[in-house]
Amino acid sequence: MKTFEDKMHRLEEIIEMLQSPQTGLKESVKLFEEGRKLADELYAELNKAQEKIELLTVKDNEPEYTDFVGTGGIDE
Repeated sequence: MKTFEDKMHRLEEIIEMLQSPQTGLKESVKLFEEGRKLADELYAELNKAQEKIELLTVKDNEPEYTDFVGTGGIDE
């Protein structure tokens, strides 16, 4: 089974091929279908990860949302 990262990499390749003037209509449609399927799979994986994170951060039956600023997150 492909990892999330493998799927993202393939989707990036598809986008590059779709932007190329060398890619014909028939191939473009085929690539679009593959890309759409990958995008749906990636979206589902992200939603599943978000649900798991929310489940793990529930406190007193209420979601506890954490601000990652100042904790070494992406804003630092």
